[in-house]
Amino acid sequence: MRESESDDYLLPADVSLARLETWVRGQGRLAPSSTESTRRIHYDTFDWAVHGDGAMLACQGRGPRWHLIRLPLDPRERQLVLELDAPPDFPAHLPAGALRERLLDCCGGRRLLPLIQLDTRAEIHRVLGDDDHTLLRFAIERTRYRDPNGAAAGALAPRLRVLPGQGARRQRERLIDGLERTLELRPARVSVVVEALAAIGRYPGDYSSKLDLDIAPETSAEQAARAVLRELLGTLEANVEGAREAIDPEFLHDLRVATRRTRSALGQFGAIFPETRLRPFREGFAWLQRVTGPVRDLDVQLEQFAHQRAGLPESLRGALDPLRERLHADHAAAQRALADALGGETCARLLADWHDFLDTPLAPEALGPAARRPVRTVVDARLRRLARQVLREGAAIGADSPPEALHALRKRCKKLRYMMEFFQSLYPRREIRKSIRQTKDLLDNLGGFQDRAVQAERLRLLARRMFAAGEADSDTLLAIGALVGQLLAQQRDDRAAFDEVFGAFRARPSRARLRALFGG
Repeated sequence: MRESESDDYLLPADVSLARLETWVRGQGRLAPSSTESTRRIHYDTFDWAVHGDGAMLACQGRGPRWHLIRLPLDPRERQLVLELDAPPDFPAHLPAGALRERLLDCCGGRRLLPLIQLDTRAEIHRVLGDDDHTLLRFAIERTRYRDPNGAAAGALAPRLRVLPGQGARRQRERLIDGLERTLELRPARVSVVVEALAAIGRYPGDYSSKLDLDIAPETSAEQAARAVLRELLGTLEANVEGAREAIDPEFLHDLRVATRRTRSALGQFGAIFPETRLRPFREGFAWLQRVTGPVRDLDVQLEQFAHQRAGLPESLRGALDPLRERLHADHAAAQRALADALGGETCARLLADWHDFLDTPLAPEALGPAARRPVRTVVDARLRRLARQVLREGAAIGADSPPEALHALRKRCKKLRYMMEFFQSLYPRREIRKSIRQTKDLLDNLGGFQDRAVQAERLRLLARRMFAAGEADSDTLLAIGALVGQLLAQQRDDRAAFDEVFGAFRARPSRARLRALFGG
């Protein structure tokens, strides 16, 4: 049995046809070789959704026809292929088929971005037996890589790849064993795609918006807080350019979530860092949240437009065309303003100053009273307090409570959720995730209630504006009114579901879990 089952090898630079003929002598003979040249551009979303779905995605061809191929990491799964007239962008724009559906499932609304271009020249060799039957096929591949998003380019180490072919299994294994020994081959430990990505400083999964911190309970609260804030800053910076260029809406979404989490963390870390040092950053990140809001609101409204339109009587749907045109025009204007803000001095200075703060140690006497305490002790106390506040404020909400009470509870729930996510490594994984999930369920309910109220009010204001500008006739105003009614009905449904959702959060098993996690 061969020591290695790999069929992909790194090839020594001095391998020649003469050495190959020496190896094959007595086993068979080499047939005349053939050559193949291919260009593949590998794609994925910014957050590696295709790789997370267990595959790589390659676009092969030089135009005018392209083949988009899903290459499963599990060899038992079949490849999916689509023929295209142009390189891909959004999965929703692809022709109908199994590949489009698979990509929509894993990528959603994210754009497919080119990661690496590979140009490969392969020499195909066959080992023939006495009866000219093919015993073994292999290719010597020489590949050059190029970064589609930069200037980096170069050559990778040549490889020898054993190809599927004829021949009995034992005979193939004997031939491959001899090939390994004669040519001193070393099995390739990573694919050629991963090797090329490493050459430009990338690796699959090198970005995720999910927090992945491993903080030990005995770490000081100051060190742990800095680790959380640095992680959030990395997410912020990774998404600024994509949000500025409007590559896809998820860049702005991730930027806003990281900003919101940073603001929440600053509110919880007041006993760790001096308030005088945090105040300018509270103001700076509040500014960033404000300037990113209009585009995100319009992203959500445009994303939901088709679904909301479909919920109206067919006779009203066509009357919404002026509204859609107005939303697109407002979005374009808001995006220009956002690009100016994210590319301006205020944003650059905020991020540079925040870097300096996080990277510069403070004198012990300048730190807050909790800074030197073990992080587990500090976080337990904060989470106990937040959980009690959520339970108390939620229990006080009744049928006559104003919308402001639900909005205040939503803000409190966000603080609880974010603190649990920041420091989940301090707690038993299964139990903390249950509490995070339950808090998120409550947030989804409260968020739906709030968001639909905001959307309804925005549509009312937009209808007045369009009427004043002569952009909406009576049919359009009637259709917008129907949309507002649809949103308010959905908001009533959210309100009616609150008691059940909050009831699950405050149920005895849930409260017992919170006590077991955080004490008290």
